[in-house]
Amino acid sequence: MKKEVGFIAAGQAGGNIGQLLEKKGYSVLYINTSMEDLGTLADSAHKFHLEGGEGCNKDRVKAKKVLAGNLDKVLEQVRKKLPQKILFIIFSAGGGTGSGIGPAFTDIIQQELDRTVGAITILPSEEESVKAHINAYECVKELADIQEMGAAFFLDNNNTKNKMRLNEQFVRLLDNFICIPDRRSSTLGNIDRAEIKEVLGTKGAAVICCLYRQNSRDNTA
Repeated sequence: MKKEVGFIAAGQAGGNIGQLLEKKGYSVLYINTSMEDLGTLADSAHKFHLEGGEGCNKDRVKAKKVLAGNLDKVLEQVRKKLPQKILFIIFSAGGGTGSGIGPAFTDIIQQELDRTVGAITILPSEEESVKAHINAYECVKELADIQEMGAAFFLDNNNTKNKMRLNEQFVRLLDNFICIPDRRSSTLGNIDRAEIKEVLGTKGAAVICCLYRQNSRDNTA
């Protein structure tokens, strides 16, 4: 299943999660308005700088304009680097680059490239600025207005002060879920590839829960 799901990491926050996924064997395309942010991804294979951008400083409108000026080129990058039919765009809802690009690019890719596109979105903590929360509200509203999209995962930075640990936990759980068909069990049954694809391609807020065997009702899960 790893070869059937690809990721687009937009902005610095998206890049942090993208690197964790790339280390687990997934294909990741990093896009950013900041060359400096892309420069921190030294070991990553696929990076694309949106020309005309020098970072967006929490300005969603600026990010959308930069995306519009690079749209044909970045779509070509997706065609070449991410052949997977299921894609997820990773971005921070409260920032500038990812927050502005994420919803717009989600809609464009599914229309122009006929892919199933979902979102992995990082929500700001209560300690972050008013601007970050305004951005997040506008960003999530735009996601909700997209008629046909895949699942949306929301990472809430209020859950922990250690954001990197939250990223690691999410990536581990998502990878475990995607790889269920590769861990077949002859006695307990199995979720097949078609079922995984259906879940990832269904619109709505998705939640991954992990229940250990000793905590399950019949001790067989």
